[in-house]
Amino acid sequence: MTSKRNIETMMKIKRMIREGFIPQQQEGSAGRQLCLNCGAEFEGTYCPCCGQRATVKRITMRRALRSFMTQVVGLQANLPRTLIDLLYRPGYLAADYLNGKRRHYANPFSTILLLATIFVLLNQYLMQTDLIVATTNISNEVSNHLYERMGVSQAESDLSSQMTIAMLDKIYANFGFFNLLMVPILTLPFWLIFRKQGAYSQSPMNLAEATTVMAYTGCQNQIVNILGLPFITTHNIGTVTTIEYFLVIPLFLLTLWQLFGLSLGRFIWRMCLFAVVCFVLLILTIIMVSLIPYQQIG
Repeated sequence: MTSKRNIETMMKIKRMIREGFIPQQQEGSAGRQLCLNCGAEFEGTYCPCCGQRATVKRITMRRALRSFMTQVVGLQANLPRTLIDLLYRPGYLAADYLNGKRRHYANPFSTILLLATIFVLLNQYLMQTDLIVATTNISNEVSNHLYERMGVSQAESDLSSQMTIAMLDKIYANFGFFNLLMVPILTLPFWLIFRKQGAYSQSPMNLAEATTVMAYTGCQNQIVNILGLPFITTHNIGTVTTIEYFLVIPLFLLTLWQLFGLSLGRFIWRMCLFAVVCFVLLILTIIMVSLIPYQQIG
């Protein structure tokens, strides 16, 4: 009997939609509501069968934009709170999120994708070609000075310069997503070194939880890079980049310090080990990225 009533309700709703009218709410038996999506009877704000809200309003440009920002982009009311907390209590934020406080903060993966997209768009607008040339020249000057002291031949030096230029072009063209690449690079050593520390000594942190923490640290990196973009010019790119590093590194240390609450000596020892492993992985990644355009040059 109930199934027949649901079928009739669905047919009625479809007919009303075809006629261009979307009802605000349908009453079921004994004051219960009928879901406009699946036809089930229920009480409350959301349908327990499909999750749709009890009240469905007509589509307007404002509601369509809001729906796009929340469902596709992931921009919700908790995003500003998340971005602010990442700058002064990032470790507590990550701990709260891992412990189940999920609605209070924005999802780290959708947030880092949103920030990377914003950075790429701003980078295309603000980062001029002369900045890339200036950075390349600085890198070549440093490399040539080192090669002279090491006794490297001019041919090898020129080849290295070509690889450096190609590598920098590739990094600058995809710098926002290059930062995304750092998340999986940092996750494995972070998980191996810190998975049984602090509150996770009895129940070790799993790889997915470690990835979540590194995604939040990646959001920190993206925030600092976005804030620094308007101040970069040809003459101060080195200074701005240095300041960004001096901001990103303490934020990263603060995240792990708040998250695990280790003693100072234990924290320094594990951070040194983590830095060595990450440095090796970073160098290998840069070499692999630089080999792609090098093969095209050859």
